[in-house]
Amino acid sequence: YLGYLVTRADAKLGTLASLRGKRVGWVSRESTSGFLFPRAMLRYRALDPDKFFAPDPHFGGNHRATLEALVEGKVDVAAVANSFVDPGPQRLIADDIALNVVAKTARIPFDCVVLRSDIARSYALKLRTALLSLSNHAPTREKLAETLGINGFVPYTQQRYADVTQLLAAERSE
Repeated sequence: YLGYLVTRADAKLGTLASLRGKRVGWVSRESTSGFLFPRAMLRYRALDPDKFFAPDPHFGGNHRATLEALVEGKVDVAAVANSFVDPGPQRLIADDIALNVVAKTARIPFDCVVLRSDIARSYALKLRTALLSLSNHAPTREKLAETLGINGFVPYTQQRYADVTQLLAAERSE
């Protein structure tokens, strides 16, 4: 999935340059699409996210609250996951509220399915096999796409999350 920097369409803020000095709404410091990846995207463009936007950023705590802050005019730009903005079942705001996607992040890996350490290994392996097999069944892929915005599962590898780990460490060191 992607992270978006979005504005209200009626705000006439259509370029990244137009966001300089504006009030930003982040989801939380731990959010990949609502904080880490948008900030990395700005840094990649040689923009310091702490100096680019107005001081005192707003932290909504979740995507819904961050988008509500945008709609209510508490912030000028919001960083949120694309699935909460794009048309579809996860869109969080009314269809009649037009948003403008100003910038998009690099692709972000979806969340992991993780089990507690006290779960029997045999059960964990069965669950892993079952989840991975969902990708082979077309009707299930369609239902996953319709409800969750995914089309299956892939095996975990540490490399898939290396960018997330690196960005989180970079933010914590500041």
